[in-house]
Amino acid sequence: MSRIKNGIIQIDRVSVPDYDNYDDMLWYLKIEDTTANAETKFVRARLYPADGDVFSDISTWTFKVAQDVVPGWFDEDIDRQRMVNAVTTWANNRIFVGVDGLLISKGSGFYLKDCTNATLQGLISVHELHDCSVTAMHGTSKVENMRGSSITTMYNSSKVENMYDTSEVGTMKNSSEVGTIYDSAMVMYMQDSAKVKFMRDSASVDTMLETAKVGTMYDSSKVITMHDKSSIETMYDSAEVDNMNDSASTGTMRDKSEVRLMFGSSAVSAVHDSAKVNLMNNTSSINKMCDSSSVTAMYTSAMIDKMQDSSSVNSMYGASKVDKMHDSSSVNSMQNSSVVGTMYDSATVEEMRDSASLERDERFSIG
Repeated sequence: MSRIKNGIIQIDRVSVPDYDNYDDMLWYLKIEDTTANAETKFVRARLYPADGDVFSDISTWTFKVAQDVVPGWFDEDIDRQRMVNAVTTWANNRIFVGVDGLLISKGSGFYLKDCTNATLQGLISVHELHDCSVTAMHGTSKVENMRGSSITTMYNSSKVENMYDTSEVGTMKNSSEVGTIYDSAMVMYMQDSAKVKFMRDSASVDTMLETAKVGTMYDSSKVITMHDKSSIETMYDSAEVDNMNDSASTGTMRDKSEVRLMFGSSAVSAVHDSAKVNLMNNTSSINKMCDSSSVTAMYTSAMIDKMQDSSSVNSMYGASKVDKMHDSSSVNSMQNSSVVGTMYDSATVEEMRDSASLERDERFSIG
């Protein structure tokens, strides 16, 4: 059952506030919650669309009494209409359809559909945003659910909790946050501690700055340009990360995933089939790259552990180390105390310098 609006019916008025907690309503009305009062003074009531469509005609919504006893003056037909009238009055300032240039600066429990060029600012909460375009979100404004909508710019501590069905956020600044992002949703340009968590199929993030973080990204997801101390964990099939800067870290990347250009203490763990990493800087580390994976240019104490079939590493510097490269793997140009261990069939190491060592494998000879 979908619940949209609760209220308290009295013999002389109907109260429908922004909030839906009956106890808070009774407290505000200075009515004690007792059986005697339920039999004489008030009725807990609820009005909701049976099909869940909050934008439908309120007069068609389902009416429900939310208590076991009612006063003798209560008439279901009459009081249903009183509740419809009260919710309609509330909805005039809370439910908007097809409005251009809408400005919302205070209140909560808003529902928007087919609205264009909307601005959300201040301490507000939007429950549903359907097929809308929002120009800007300011302050601590919050959108709980976005469907097929777009937000151009999010400022300050504005927040979107759930994005569904090709929804899109443009620029996010100053600790603004997007929570759960579903199918084909997109976020572009996140700045200063911005955060995205849980992106699903074909979702994409472009340009995350200072300490930005992405949680779970699913099939065909893509992130480009993550800056200082950024972190990505769990990117699935065909996901791609490009240009992660200082102390950036990537967790599990799966089939055909690719990471390029990771700086200062960056780390990649568990990159799967046909994955590719290019240019990892100071003390970077890769653990477990699978079939046909490739790494080019790892610098200063970088380390790779377990590269499998047809994997290739090119140019590892300063105390770098490779352990367990499997069939047809190849390493070219390892310097300064670098070490390669356990290379299998047709593997090749070319040009190892300064105390570098290659552990002997009985399946091929070392010249």
